[in-house]
Formats: sequence, structure tokens, C-alpha cells
Amino acid sequence: MVGRNDPCPCGSGKKYKKCHGKNVNGDITAVVESEITRLKGVFAQHYYQNFNYKLQPRYQAWSQELQHAPHLPEGYLEYAVADTAMYVDEPADWKQYVEQIQADDSVREQVKAVFAEAAEAKFALAEVTGSDENVLNLQDVATGETYVMPISENAKTAKWVFGVIFNDSRVGENGISVAQSTLFIPEALSMVTDIMKAKIENGVTDALELYKAFVEILENDTTDAPVEAKEVTATEEAIVEEDGDADAGEPVEAEEIVEVEEATEEQTFEQEIAALVKAYLTEYNLDATDFVKSVDAYLAETDIKAKKAGAVAAGAILAGQTAGVVPEGGLSKVKDVAEHFDVSSSSLSKYRKEIAEYLAK
Repeated sequence: MVGRNDPCPCGSGKKYKKCHGKNVNGDITAVVESEITRLKGVFAQHYYQNFNYKLQPRYQAWSQELQHAPHLPEGYLEYAVADTAMYVDEPADWKQYVEQIQADDSVREQVKAVFAEAAEAKFALAEVTGSDENVLNLQDVATGETYVMPISENAKTAKWVFGVIFNDSRVGENGISVAQSTLFIPEALSMVTDIMKAKIENGVTDALELYKAFVEILENDTTDAPVEAKEVTATEEAIVEEDGDADAGEPVEAEEIVEVEEATEEQTFEQEIAALVKAYLTEYNLDATDFVKSVDAYLAETDIKAKKAGAVAAGAILAGQTAGVVPEGGLSKVKDVAEHFDVSSSSLSKYRKEIAEYLAK
């Protein structure tokens, strides 16, 4: 064993304690962290250089869909596009890189262990269930798994963590670390995460489809709460885009359009919603008198800010089905109900939740 005052085996001529031995104790954590950061940077640079031809069309597609997202940080998309591509959607090169690190004798064992755990990255939405001065406690919306992650300044006000995560036992049992593009979403933007949760419940795993919630929120809300990214440096000008389209429903006869337009001229927005609900029940010959009364009461007591009456009506029908106050016999799938009312599946999620809570009272 080399003594601290012995010459360093590296041949530098320095004493071991002033060369490779100086970080053996208290400073080793910083050295390991620095090496992990450096090696991740090497991989990212390699990926950008070799797969830019893939990233460019991916970035253009994401930009087209998300330009109007009002809550994403400036310059953020470039990071989200790259992280979701190289760690989750096409992770073969990342896993190969981790294997190369495992085989490199010059890499510290502590560093190898961290990369070995990080080989299987995943894309997740997790709710913050608690915190202390050191960590956030999280629960994965899709799987129910619990995690802990180091707390940071950006994360202190977060209600939701959204992005690419890696297993990291240095943090503790079920510990994770996160990619650079990970977002910390405040409770004020829970409408966004409600849309995401509805998508996840319907089996959506595609990252872009989940990010579209930041655009689809425009159908219902214009909240100005900021979203914090882990650490994003703006590299481009702010992006501007068009709103996402709602899912298309069945074609409507011209006569039906005229009837609806004429009717809505004399209706309040709440009356239009109630009329859509009653029309649906009539169309499918469903007897739900008590449900109709509950919807009327909800509309009278609630300040509705939706842009589309159909979003509220669709949410009401689904909530009524879940509560058992709308009989079977109509449409049962979220997508089918959304198409019936000519709205997107995600836009109705807020009202489905609110009305379900109202019916449960």
C-alpha cells in the first residue's frame, strides 16, 4: 500500500498525498461528479456530431407542434429533442457508450457504477409527494413507482417533475438523477399535467405527444406561471408556433351546423354546454335525469373558462359514466366521446376531473 508521504506511483515526482492521493477521502465525491459530467459531455458531443442528420428533422417536427407553447423556457426545445432521442427513443448508442466505460480500466469504479445504473433511462412524469432540505420525494404517474432525487433551487417550487430520468443509488434507495432538459412544473400549471395524465392513462408514451399538453392548455387556460428547466442556456431565438388542432370528429351535415349556430346565438355558454349534454343523452336514448340536474347545478356554480362547450360536455359525459349516473349504451372510449363533441381527448380531461369530483359530493 502506498503511504501518503511516498512518491506517487504515477511518476509525477510529487508525494502521493499531494498528487493522486489528495482526493482519496473528502474530495473524492467532487472528483467522481466531475468525471461523470465530463464523460456525459463527451457522449453528447459524439451524438450531435454523428447524428445531427436525425436531430434536425426531429427538431423541426417538434418546433412545428410546440411553437405556441407559452410556458416552455426560451431555447429549451433543442435540449428536449436531443435528450429524448439519445437516451429514450434511440438509446442503442448510449448503452454502447456505457459498455465502453465499463471496459475502460482508466475510469474509476465509482464512475462506472453510476453509468451502469444510468444505462436504462426512462421518460417520466412524476408528482412531488414531499421534500426535505436534501431531496424531493416523487411518485411516477404511469407506474406508481417512488423515487428520490437531489433538491435544487429550480426544484424547490415544483409540484411535478417531467423529463428523462436515470437510476442513481448515490441519492438513496430508489434514487434518480435527471437529464438537462428535465422540467420542474409548479402547481399553478397542474392543468398541463392533467392533460399529460389523461394521455398516459390512455397508453400514450411518446414524448412529443406528452409535450403537446403545453399547447393544448391553450384551449382552456392562459396561466402565466413559469416552468423551470433543470439548467437550460438559451441558444436560439424564441420560437413562435400555431395552436394544436383538436381531434376531428365525424362530418356534420350542413343543416345540423345551421341549427347549432342559430341555437347558440340565443344561448349562454353554460346553456350551450347543457344542450350538448342533453342532445347526447337523447341521441343514445339514455335516461339520466339526475345527472342532467347535477350538470346544471355544476354549470350554475362554476365559472367556466373553456373555449369549447364540447370540451365541458364531453368531460361531463365521461364523468357521469365513471360515477354510474349515465347508463351504458352510449360511447365508452375517451377518444370516441371526444370525437363526438369535436374536441381533443386531452382538452376534456380538466372538466372530466372537476365534474367527477362534483358528482362525488
